[in-house]
Amino acid sequence: IPRQSRKRITPDNTGNGASLMNTGQSTLVMVRPQRSVTRASTPSVAKLTAPIALAAVPTETRGGRPPTAAATLETGLLKLSLYKHFTLAGDFGAMMTPVTGKPLHFTANGMTLAPISSADPQAGPTLPYHMYVRRHEPTIVFGSVDTGVANAKRDDGTTFLDAVWAGAPFRTQAQLLTRVERTATEWRAAGRITAAEQSTVAQGARKAARG
Repeated sequence: IPRQSRKRITPDNTGNGASLMNTGQSTLVMVRPQRSVTRASTPSVAKLTAPIALAAVPTETRGGRPPTAAATLETGLLKLSLYKHFTLAGDFGAMMTPVTGKPLHFTANGMTLAPISSADPQAGPTLPYHMYVRRHEPTIVFGSVDTGVANAKRDDGTTFLDAVWAGAPFRTQAQLLTRVERTATEWRAAGRITAAEQSTVAQGARKAARG
């Protein structure tokens, strides 16, 4: 379970708005601006910063063209795991690294993410890119702790980790542990995980909480 402190991504003041990254099938990754204003020491100058947090919401809740894409020559949907990067706030910004000198450009899992509105970096035919990726979270993980237990789904497609992190933000590790244990109890009662797996998940969550 990642610690509560999280890395914030601050767009360069030459950029226009906030960047978005989208995932395919069941998830759209959105960048949500947070309020943050700081004033410089000189009365005539005001410096504005816009820290942003990343969160995952169902793709079907948003229509239209995704505003960012991953530049790559690979075919098919790219696989991306998010939950292992989540903080107590339900933010996975720690996995995103801003690209120096390129506003609203980030790298994540070896991919470069860029706004759709940006010009193709090379002259000639447009380079291949991916506007969607495939969520890939086959096992229940908490930060760097992989329990090895399958990330089982309900009939509606909601996974165990989806159900846990739907309760974010969490104020403390204890709140997150309570959510994990409650979800594990529900999944066990529904026959989605065994009693042994329920215990393994709870132990993994406690281990991650200890750091």
